[in-house]
Amino acid sequence: MMIVLFLIMVLIPSVSCAEVSDKMPSISEIFFQGIFISVGVFMAGWFRWWLGVLFLPLLFLFVAGTVLLWNVVPMRQALLNEQGWKYFGALALNDSLIGIAIIAGAIIGFKRQSVS
Repeated sequence: MMIVLFLIMVLIPSVSCAEVSDKMPSISEIFFQGIFISVGVFMAGWFRWWLGVLFLPLLFLFVAGTVLLWNVVPMRQALLNEQGWKYFGALALNDSLIGIAIIAGAIIGFKRQSVS
């Protein structure tokens, strides 16, 4: 019996395939993470403009993660099949939101500090 099960798993690998989406953050998790991080980096930049600039490597890591996920063809294809384009759109929107928050917080913080 064990040999038959083993042969089924080896010869028909689709029987043992798991979905990719259940191992990746959902779209709502991506948005909540983006909002939470954006508020944090905006407030840091508002408090001291140079703190906002210090978060630029964080933005680089988020963008690099999105680009690397796109460049892994099996992952990209599986996510596109399971979630569609909206998943990568959510990642791009998340990266954009964090970038805008970093820049806006640093600019507002710089203007606020130079007026004082």
